[in-house]
Amino acid sequence: MEQQTDEVEYETPALVEVGDFSELTLGSAGGFAESYTDFQ
Repeated sequence: MEQQTDEVEYETPALVEVGDFSELTLGSAGGFAESYTDFQ
């Protein structure tokens, strides 16, 4: 049972990190697209 608890505790932060990383990546891509459009 203890291993299951540790596993869940480990998976949750990992999912949060992936979500934050996706947001940062999409945000950077959006900002780059806007800058590129303005440059054109």
